Amino acid sequence: MQLQISPGAFQLEGHAPECEPLSLYDLYMSTFETLVADTDALREACFRLRYQVYCIENEGYEPASAFADGLERDIFDSHSAHALLRHRASDEFVGTVRTILDPGGAAARDFPVDRICAENRIGMPRSMASGGVAELSRFCIAKRLRRQVLDSVRSHPDDRARIMPAMSLGLMRGCYLLTRLNGATAWCMVMEQRLIEFLGKHGIHFRPIGPMIEFHGQRQVCHEDVDCLMARMKAERPDVWDIITDKGRYCALSMPRTIARKPAGNPRRLKASA
Repeated sequence: MQLQISPGAFQLEGHAPECEPLSLYDLYMSTFETLVADTDALREACFRLRYQVYCIENEGYEPASAFADGLERDIFDSHSAHALLRHRASDEFVGTVRTILDPGGAAARDFPVDRICAENRIGMPRSMASGGVAELSRFCIAKRLRRQVLDSVRSHPDDRARIMPAMSLGLMRGCYLLTRLNGATAWCMVMEQRLIEFLGKHGIHFRPIGPMIEFHGQRQVCHEDVDCLMARMKAERPDVWDIITDKGRYCALSMPRTIARKPAGNPRRLKASA
């Protein structure tokens, strides 16, 4: 079943330059749509975007030769939920993110962050050892599509300056939607400093775990309780909270916790990555 909770497309392309800038929410909604990748075709779109970002645009992050079909996948996708960011004007997917879920039951939790912390002798907080934690991962936007997105904004000049940040906020919107649908209560993530600063500027604050580490460059392991993070965001940046929660609509979502279906296909090599 296709799950598409975002409101319908906004028709604001005719917004004249001399008018007031759009609200951040209206700017996002007129330009993008967040989709849950709950079909094989949509998950394949996630993996194809990841191949573009991690194998082509960031050469060396993941070896392109390991993914002959052009779909970047790993062992964590079997217990992950995925979201896509669609650009309305071009009908192209421009970004994707996944939440890696705790399988629960007899299966031991296996997150990239657990392996990274073990390798770097970083102790995980007790709150991160309990159930309900999801790791945010493969948070990416295709560089080749950013100019196309920017050129599609024909409203107030200030809107053009805000459209790129809105893309990353759209991925966080996807994270929150997946979190609500799968019953997670806490997030962990391995981030570059610039992403930490970007999110903090927009009222999205994580707590660090241990020192900066070397992992494809300098990275920080972070965590936070989702409700605490969202409450602080609402207090500091209610305009961002509107995007992430769809003006509170996602807060009301409550579904039995499920594990995402295994990715389609039989890749020759499924490897661990963050």
